[in-house]
Amino acid sequence: MKSTAKKTKPVQSGTTRKSAPKSTSKAPPKKKARNDQPSPEKEVERRLALHFANLPLDLFIEIAKHLYPLDLIHLSRANKLLRSMFMRRSAAEVWRAALSNVGLPPCPDDSMPEPRYAALMFLEQCTECYKSATRHMDPIFLVRLCYACRKRMVLGAEAVRELGAVLTHSQYLIPPRGKARPDWYLLREFEEIQAITSEVEGDQDVWKDWIKGRVKLVRARHERAEPLVKWLENRGEEQKQAINDLKNARAAQVEARLLKLGWELADIREGENYSDEWTSLVYKTKPLGNKDWKDMLPFLLDGLEKARESRLDKERYERAQTRKSIAENWLRLLSDQLCPTDLTLRWRKPGTCLTHGSTEASCGPLYPEGISKQDITIRIPSIPPISDLIQCCPHLHELLDRDMPTEEFQVEFQKKQSYLKEQYSSWRANLETALVKQLPKGLKPVETESSDFDLLPMARPSDGDSRELGDLLSLDLRVLLRADVQFGLQYGTFYYPKCFDSLTADKLGSAHHVASCNTAKAILHALQRPDASYLEMRALGKSFLCLRCIDDPKYYTWDNIVSHYIHEDNWGEVNRLKECPAQEGKGITFLPTHSIDGDDKPLVRLIAMQDQVPRSNAPQMECKVCLEISRSCRTGDAHIVRHVREVHLIENPVLGEHYAEVRQSRHY
Repeated sequence: MKSTAKKTKPVQSGTTRKSAPKSTSKAPPKKKARNDQPSPEKEVERRLALHFANLPLDLFIEIAKHLYPLDLIHLSRANKLLRSMFMRRSAAEVWRAALSNVGLPPCPDDSMPEPRYAALMFLEQCTECYKSATRHMDPIFLVRLCYACRKRMVLGAEAVRELGAVLTHSQYLIPPRGKARPDWYLLREFEEIQAITSEVEGDQDVWKDWIKGRVKLVRARHERAEPLVKWLENRGEEQKQAINDLKNARAAQVEARLLKLGWELADIREGENYSDEWTSLVYKTKPLGNKDWKDMLPFLLDGLEKARESRLDKERYERAQTRKSIAENWLRLLSDQLCPTDLTLRWRKPGTCLTHGSTEASCGPLYPEGISKQDITIRIPSIPPISDLIQCCPHLHELLDRDMPTEEFQVEFQKKQSYLKEQYSSWRANLETALVKQLPKGLKPVETESSDFDLLPMARPSDGDSRELGDLLSLDLRVLLRADVQFGLQYGTFYYPKCFDSLTADKLGSAHHVASCNTAKAILHALQRPDASYLEMRALGKSFLCLRCIDDPKYYTWDNIVSHYIHEDNWGEVNRLKECPAQEGKGITFLPTHSIDGDDKPLVRLIAMQDQVPRSNAPQMECKVCLEISRSCRTGDAHIVRHVREVHLIENPVLGEHYAEVRQSRHY
C-alpha cells in the first residue's frame, strides 16, 4: 500500500500532463428522441391503404377495371405484388377494360400487349431512350419519340426518294408548321427496305411481286391505324378545350381580383388590347397564385390605365355626338318653321297690262319680239345650313363643347332655345342689311312687276304646301337682286343668295366686286334696262351678242357676256403689253376692243333665236402680231385683216407676216 502511495503524485493547478495531450474532438450531439407517432393525415392514409390491400382479389380486380389507363399503370408499378398481379396474361381483361374507359380503339398491332400499348399512349416517355417526350405517340409507327430521337431517326421525303412508295409514312412524327403536313419516314425501316431491295432488284419477277406485296402491306397498316388516328385527333381537340378551360378559369380569377380592386369590367375586357404582356401573363394553365398575381399586376395596371383612358375618350365622343344630334334635330324643326322663299320671275302673256302699281307709261314690251323668255326661280334660305349654325354661333358652340351628361345638356340647351330662335329668325334680314352696306348708295331696288313679267315670292314650308306671302321682298333684298350687284368671294363672283350661307356676313369674306358690277351696269345701260334684276337677264337665255368682237357672231347668256367683257377688258394688263414691246424696239401697238370706258361703240345686242347666224366653217386665221406679245387671237379669214388694222393699227396686213392660217396639227 505504501509503495503505491509513493508512486502517485498530485497534479498542480495550471500544469498539463505531457504524456497525455488534450483531445480536440467534441462530444457527439445527443440524439433526439424519435417521434414514432405518425401525423393524423398519414395515419388515415395508412389505414385506407391497409383496408384496400385486405380487399378480396375479385373485388380488387373489379375495381381496377374502372380505372383510367394511366392510373392503372401507376398502380401496377407501386410494388412487386401489384406488378406481378397486373403484368400476367390473365390481367389482360383488366387492361382492356381500362383502355375502353377512355374510348381508345384496339391497338393496330395485334402483337403488342395491352400494358405496353397503354404505356405507349399515356406515358410521356420516349420509346427509344426513355427520356421525356411530351408529344403524343405516332399512330402509324406506334412509337413516341423525344426531340433528339426525332432528329436522329426520322427522314423526310427528299431522303427516301423513290423508296417512299414502299415505305410506311406518317404525318404525325414531326409537329406540323402551319397547315402543311408532309410525310415522314423512320430511318430503321428505310435501311431495312434498302437492304431488301438490293437483294431482289435483280430478279424482275420477284421484284414486282415484292413491290406489290409491300404496297399492300403499307396500305393495310394505314387502314388499321385509321381509328387510332381519329381518336388522337379528337383527343387533341379535347385537350385544347381543356387547356382553354384552364386558361379561362385563370382569366376569370384575374378578372375577379381586378373587379375587387375597383376596375370597370369594360376596362378589364379591353385591357389585353393595350398591354403586350397581358395574354402571356393571364392566359396560362397554371392556377393563379399570390406570387403570380403580385408579379403580373404592374403590367396589368399599365394596360388597364390605357384601356380606361380610351373608354373615357370614346364616352366623351359619344356624349358630344349625342349633344350635336339633339341640337341638329331642334335646328331642323326650326328650319321647317322658318321655311325658305322661292322667288320666281314669271313672264306675262303678250298684251297683258299692269293692273295696279304701274310705273310704266305704256303696256309696250320691253324686248323685241322673238327673244326667248323663260320663267326662272331661285331659292332664298331663311336660315343657314345646320352645320354653319353650329360652327358660327358662339353660344351654341360653347354649349356643345362642354362635356356634360345628356340630361344636363338638355336642360341647358332648352334655356337657350328662345335666344337662338330669335337670332336665327333675324339672320336673313341682318345678312341682307350688312351686304347692302357694302354697295354704293342710291341703288334703286328692282321692279317686282312690269308689262312683261311679275316677280313672285312664295314661301315653301316643309309640308310642301306653297303659299303666297304679301311682303317677302324687302327693299334690301330687291337691291341685292340687281343685275349689276355682284360679290367677290375667294372662289369667284356670285349673285345673292348663292354661297351666302354663313351665319354672319364677315365670316363670308365677301366684298362688292366693282369690276363685274361696272361691266354689268354698262351692258344694262346699253340694253336700256339699268335697274333690271339678274333673274330678268338670265331669263333671256343665250340671246346676247357681243358687238366688239371681230369674229363670227357668238351668242352668250347674261353671266357669260359679263365674264366675256371682264376677261377681254383686263386681258394681259394693257399697259404692260404696250410698254414691254416698245422697250424691246418692236414697236407693237395693241388697242383694247372691249373697254367700257371712253368708247362710244355699242356693246351688246339681243338677237332672237330665229335670227341668230351659225358660225362659219371657213379656215381659221391666227394673228402673228398677238403671238409676239403672248396673246393668242384666232378668227375667220373674213375678219383677220380687220383685226390687224383696228387692234394693231397696221394699215396693210400681209399674209405670212402679220397673220397666218392655223394648221390643223397645231394644238394649244
